[in-house]
Amino acid sequence: MDTNTPRELIGPTPRKVRLFGDGIRFGIISVTFLAIPILLGIWSCIQIRHRAELQRDGRQVVGRVTGLGTGRGAGLVKYSFTVNGTAFSGQAPEPDNLAGRIGEYDHIRVLFLPENPAINHPEGWEWTYVDPVGTVGMIFFAICGSVFMTILCRERKLAIEGRPAVGIVEICVRKKRTFWVKYDFSTEDGRSIKGSDYSSDPQEIGASILVLYLPQNPRRNQPYPLSNFLVVQ
Repeated sequence: MDTNTPRELIGPTPRKVRLFGDGIRFGIISVTFLAIPILLGIWSCIQIRHRAELQRDGRQVVGRVTGLGTGRGAGLVKYSFTVNGTAFSGQAPEPDNLAGRIGEYDHIRVLFLPENPAINHPEGWEWTYVDPVGTVGMIFFAICGSVFMTILCRERKLAIEGRPAVGIVEICVRKKRTFWVKYDFSTEDGRSIKGSDYSSDPQEIGASILVLYLPQNPRRNQPYPLSNFLVVQ
């Protein structure tokens, strides 16, 4: 092992590691992006359950339109109704067959659950669980969150199990605000492996850099120190 190898990499694996710097923000973004489609999926399931309950046990009452607005790309109708002297309210997207025909103070029929009138919906109107824009958004956030989390997990595994090696810089190309660096290093069993990554600083051709690689898959490698994980001594 090279004498310049940092002390935290000399000990046995697995190592203790933690997120730091941009890795913390990256982790928060990943979790948030994954949570959004999950929460929207839960909301859709709740709406489906409410619709089934209203169709099975709902009671009908005449409500009054209290306002018109926009929501999820369609007209949004707000309404109120009274059950046993208590006022309740709700809102729902305006159905296509009634577009432009509903005015404020108009009367509409509303279905509600007797045990919980807060669960209600205009009778006979379409239910919108997740609109096309929402579906695309769910897919986008799920893909981005999965990609970000995969990047973090791969780097974490490298920080925990990676073996240190000395790499030699072969190419360094400026990419806007960063530099793309290509390097070559040798594994403990003598195999020559090429790797590449981005660096915030330029690297001289032929310069030595420290690299971490996975023994079982040396093509999984990155220059050390890592971008998002800190090895804890």
